[in-house]
Amino acid sequence: MEICILPLRLKREKGKEDIVMCELKNGHYLSPISLSEAINSKGYEFNAFVDPDEQFILFSAYGRNDDMGQGDLYLSVKKDGHGNKQVNLKNINSTALDYCPFVTWDKKYLFYLVEASYKSPFSKKQTVSDLRKRLLNPAMAWMIFIG
Repeated sequence: MEICILPLRLKREKGKEDIVMCELKNGHYLSPISLSEAINSKGYEFNAFVDPDEQFILFSAYGRNDDMGQGDLYLSVKKDGHGNKQVNLKNINSTALDYCPFVTWDKKYLFYLVEASYKSPFSKKQTVSDLRKRLLNPAMAWMIFIG
């Protein structure tokens, strides 16, 4: 089954922003269906990653009782054909917004973003040309990454 997973704000659904799925039939997507309470709450759920084998879903959520900051990553594993209650991934979440999870196809690595305070390693704005010069100069390239 081909589906599209996305977050939507629908007045008739469970929370302020739910993760919904739209099934593709005859070349057209059907109306969005909110995922179950195993995923969606009264708060905000967004940035879903669905395992290609459909065995789990990783997503971000905000406004829950166990939220560690400004939004956390959660995991729901499929059991008996349905998603289990989600688990807060407290061992990797920060006090900032953790979002946009992605797992590599071999399921060895998880990538995600953290919205945190960031101090630029540059003292002035950089152009693409400036960055290209630094990246092509091995003696300077390391400064970009360690600040």
